[in-house]
Amino acid sequence: MSGMRHLSIVATGMAGLLVAGAAAQASTISFQNGASNSYVSNYAGTSDTTFNSSGSSGYGDGNWGARNAMSANQSRTWEELEALVRFDLSALTGQGLTVNSATLKLASIAGGGYDNLPVSFYAISAANAGWQQGTGTSFGPSAPDGEATWQKLAESSTNWAGSAGLKTSNTDYNPTAVATGIYNTSDASGTIVSFTLSASQVQSWIDTPSGNAGLVLRTANWSGNPTPIYYANAQYSTSEQSNAALRPELVLEVSAIPEPASLAGLGLLGLFLRRRRA
Repeated sequence: MSGMRHLSIVATGMAGLLVAGAAAQASTISFQNGASNSYVSNYAGTSDTTFNSSGSSGYGDGNWGARNAMSANQSRTWEELEALVRFDLSALTGQGLTVNSATLKLASIAGGGYDNLPVSFYAISAANAGWQQGTGTSFGPSAPDGEATWQKLAESSTNWAGSAGLKTSNTDYNPTAVATGIYNTSDASGTIVSFTLSASQVQSWIDTPSGNAGLVLRTANWSGNPTPIYYANAQYSTSEQSNAALRPELVLEVSAIPEPASLAGLGLLGLFLRRRRA
């Protein structure tokens, strides 16, 4: 009996150490331009821009890729604004990580027009991957060749997979929102707003970096306020913001698949038990 009790105590202790080691592999990883994490030093992988649909004004061929603010407005009858944001997560590819949760943090900019303005983020289809945020600071001039605009994935050469402005459901974007929230114009500029993203969507960007086309931000069609709908904007800081703390941030809670050493430990435990029984 004492031998069996000793066997149980040793086995329990070894198993406990292995389980504790596996649990210790859970971690938090943050991606924000200018910041570092365990996988990337001085991260610079955020892309963000704003498009304007107004072809009559020549704005459909421009972008706001170099501005420190992005905007979305789907309420105007004569034009729309929509914002795109993408985080390069290729540094995590092949690292054996499982995304348990994902949070997008954006710094609100006051003055958009309304409180309680619903906003939604949609995953852009892999067919639209590779867009470039651009260098524009106004919608007036046409963007240089290759930059993304409302009209083109790459100005002068490549259309969006479905239609201008990524408007074709299931071709340009997944119509099921990966995150929703509220924009409040009364929030002080710099207020950090958190959006819970689909963990499976972020996992797909890690597993298949070539299919990571990021997110498009859109507002609800806002008609419940007598103030002119021109002002129904949702506004947030971009990665061009000089204050690094206000740049878009993606925070991941991940766990690691047990390394071979851990699996080998389980095998050794089994061998040890068989020998003890013998």
